[in-house]
Order: sequence, then C-alpha cells, then structure tokens
Amino acid sequence: MRDSDADIAIDVLNKLIDQELKAASAGMRDGNRILEECASTRYHAYTFARDEIRKALADRRGGHSGVRGRLHGR
Repeated sequence: MRDSDADIAIDVLNKLIDQELKAASAGMRDGNRILEECASTRYHAYTFARDEIRKALADRRGGHSGVRGRLHGR
C-alpha cells in the first residue's frame, strides 16, 4: 500500500470513527442499547484498523510504533 493510499484509508476510517461515536452517543442518550453496542463495536473495529495502518506505516518508514515497538524490544 502506498503512503497516499494509506492516508486515504486513514481519512476514511477517521470519518467512520466519528460517525460511529456519534451513533453510540445517540444510542446511549436515547436508551437504545442495541444501537449503542453495535456502534461501539464498529467504532472499536475502525479505531483498531486505523491504528494498525499507522503502525505498519511507521514500521515501513523505519520508525518504531510505540507500544508495539516496546513489546517487541525495538
């Protein structure tokens, strides 16, 4: 994946993360537990995916990636 492709993917994921955070908040506010839980699950999945892309980019660019780097002794 080229850096520009990764940047596009991160931007899209950021938009999805924002959307799911709003949906989870609305579910919590309205007492809709199903909406809250589903949106929260998607929020965490998108956040995880975005963070993994960032880690992969950092590794490829020669940098270490915070926790992952510390866990693997880098």
